[in-house]
Amino acid sequence: MIVEFEPMWLVNMGASPTALVDLFDSFGYGYSFISWENMFPINRAALVEIATHWLAVNSPGNLDLVLFPPG
Repeated sequence: MIVEFEPMWLVNMGASPTALVDLFDSFGYGYSFISWENMFPINRAALVEIATHWLAVNSPGNLDLVLFPPG
């Protein structure tokens, strides 16, 4: 599954970026992000840290995530 992860949009809609990551985790997904024409693995802690930083500095930012099912 490909998801655009934009923490400020989530907060503006009354949702939590961490809660979304928790939902993905509950299904056992693994994560990578797309940058230009490449994919790079990212773990849950780094994803939450990036979201927290963007919210702390009040800066919009997004990651195009590829979610991999377990197994």
